[in-house]
Amino acid sequence: MKLNEKTFELNLTKEILDVADFFSSLLWLSFPITKLYMHLSGASPSLKPPYALGIPLTEEKNKGWDVKVIIPSLGLYKPRAVFFQFKSGYHINYSSKKGSIFQGTKKYKSPHVLFHI
Repeated sequence: MKLNEKTFELNLTKEILDVADFFSSLLWLSFPITKLYMHLSGASPSLKPPYALGIPLTEEKNKGWDVKVIIPSLGLYKPRAVFFQFKSGYHINYSSKKGSIFQGTKKYKSPHVLFHI
């Protein structure tokens, strides 16, 4: 089964958002200074989850990125954005780089991990 590029991008973005959400939750829960700042400033905690923005396929090659993940402001922490550019590749079962754990040749393959989709 072959996945199209957009399906791959969306699934990978979902995984990235899950990780970003986990870490932003840790920041909120584990730093008392953030809670103290919110309490003293009277600000209500903005616990918006991280979210992603995409651009139309027709604009992707002109913009230089596929997905922007935004981590909203969290107390003392400013909002952050991370841009992702996904590239397709081709699969080989070895690396020609000397010293690599994947080092091999076309005849003597040396896969470290195999993924089957």
